[in-house]
Amino acid sequence: MKHTMLRILSLLIITVLLCFALPLTAGAASVSTESALRTNVNKGGTVKLTKDIKLSARLVIPGGKTVTIDLNGKKLYRERTECKEDGNVILVEE
Repeated sequence: MKHTMLRILSLLIITVLLCFALPLTAGAASVSTESALRTNVNKGGTVKLTKDIKLSARLVIPGGKTVTIDLNGKKLYRERTECKEDGNVILVEE
């Protein structure tokens, strides 16, 4: 009896975790290039990196858009050797 209750409780916990975790990744657009990243950021939603992406200019999140960037263990960067006014990697507009 105790073993059966433990099994049911474990299954219930796994089910609840899956219900919360799947929506976070289910609609994610996988990107591996700067162009694809910019296109999907402009659409809004979740964007998942599949490779390191070096940006040629800052990435702008348009005002009114909700964007989640899942780095997935990858790097999103700009190679800068000096401080400049537009030196940030990501700019979020109002």
